[in-house]
Amino acid sequence: MRNKNNYAVLLVGGSGTRFWPMSRKHKPKQFLDITGRGTLFEQTLFRIKPMFKSENIFVVTNFNYKKDVLPLIKKYKIPISNILLEPEPKNTAPAVCWAAAKINKINKDAVMIVLPSDHLISDNKNFLIVLNNAVALAQDNHLMTLG
Repeated sequence: MRNKNNYAVLLVGGSGTRFWPMSRKHKPKQFLDITGRGTLFEQTLFRIKPMFKSENIFVVTNFNYKKDVLPLIKKYKIPISNILLEPEPKNTAPAVCWAAAKINKINKDAVMIVLPSDHLISDNKNFLIVLNNAVALAQDNHLMTLG
């Protein structure tokens, strides 16, 4: 269920080394259409769209992938200003911290959900149920992780 305090941060910066040879530096896993239902990044956007307002979705990526990210965020009406371009890849923690600082400036009551953009999740309905339950606990000052 959409809530003005819920923010999604999609991590779209992976370099494509773990899914080799299909995934390459110029076309990492998140930009591959493995299932015939769109790229993994696009499936992530589709999956979370019912739960987040477009302006509450942020994408952390690097300069090399901006051209791949832009068409999809336009399709999902995510503001271009919500793309956070890493000056250089420094892995997950700095990307999450940067997004958290940005979101905290916008909304001190935000609940931030960090999602990789390269996961294959086939049951969207149950995923959203689990995510909503996690958000409810996070709103009560719990740190939630899903795996």
